[in-house]
Amino acid sequence: MGDIQSAKATLWLEGLRGFRRHGHEWLTWAVGFFLVVAVCNFFMLDRLQDVLPALKNLPPDPQKGAALLAPLIAPALIWIALIEVAVLVQYYVYIVFFSVRELKLGQPVLGVGRFFYALGKMLQATLIFLAVSVVFGIVFGLLKFGLGANTTAAKTASGVVQLFMQIVVYYLAIKYSFVYVLAVNKMRPVLTTSWNLTETNWWRLFGNGLVILFWVVLFLFAVLAVAGVVAWSLRTVLHIPAAGPAGNVCIAVMGALAITVITGVFTAYRCTSCRILINEKRRSDPNFAKTIDA
Repeated sequence: MGDIQSAKATLWLEGLRGFRRHGHEWLTWAVGFFLVVAVCNFFMLDRLQDVLPALKNLPPDPQKGAALLAPLIAPALIWIALIEVAVLVQYYVYIVFFSVRELKLGQPVLGVGRFFYALGKMLQATLIFLAVSVVFGIVFGLLKFGLGANTTAAKTASGVVQLFMQIVVYYLAIKYSFVYVLAVNKMRPVLTTSWNLTETNWWRLFGNGLVILFWVVLFLFAVLAVAGVVAWSLRTVLHIPAAGPAGNVCIAVMGALAITVITGVFTAYRCTSCRILINEKRRSDPNFAKTIDA
C-alpha cells in the first residue's frame, strides 16, 4: 500500500484499515494471548465463586468482613499480575508485528532485551505522570490545610485543582502516546521524539482517539450482548445455572476476547498514526530525520 500523502489523513480510519489489512496474520498471535487471558479469567472467577455467597452477606464488623475477603487477596493479585504481563507482552508483540508492516523503519525483532528497553521507556513516562500527580497532591493538601477541610472555598479550590490536573494528565497522555511504539523501534530519543511528533497534532490525536474509543465501546456492548444471550440460553434452554462453571467459562472467554481485540485495534491505530505523523514530520522538517536514531 502506498504511503499516506495527505496531512489530513483520518488517523482512526487508517488505523482500522491497518488492522484489517493484517488481520489474518494478527490472528495467529492473538489466539495464544486469548487463551492465556481466558485461563487467567477463569482462574479468578472460579475462586470468586467459592466466596461469592459470603460476599453477598458481608457482616457489619470490618474485621469479620476482612476475614471473608482475605482468601481473595492472593488470587486477585496473581490475576492482576498475570493480566498485566499478558497485556504488556501482547502489546509488545503487536507493536513489533505492526511496526514491520506499517512503520517500515527497519525490521524490529522479538527479544527480551528490546522488550525491557521499551518497558523502561514506558516507566520513564509513567514517572513523569507520577511526578505531576505528586505536585498536584501537594497543592491539594495545602489548600485543604490552609482553607479548612470542609469549607466552601476549599471544596471549590480543590475542584479547580482536580480539573486542572486532569487536563494536564490528558495533555501528557497524548504527548507521550507513541513512547512504547518508538521504544520498540529504538527511535531515540524516545520521549522527545514522541513529544515532537504530537506537536501541532494534539487535537487531531485527541479527536481520533475519541472515535477509536467510540468503536471500542460499541464492541464492548456487542460482547456484553452476546454474553447476555449465552447466559440466557444456558439458564432457559439448557437449564444450566449461569452462575456455575459454564457461566464462568462464558465470562472468561468474552473478557479475553475483548482484551485481545481491543489491544490489537489500539496497537494498529498507534502504529499507523505514528507512521503517518513521522512521514508528515519528515516532509515538513528536513532536519527531523537527523534527530532520530532509527
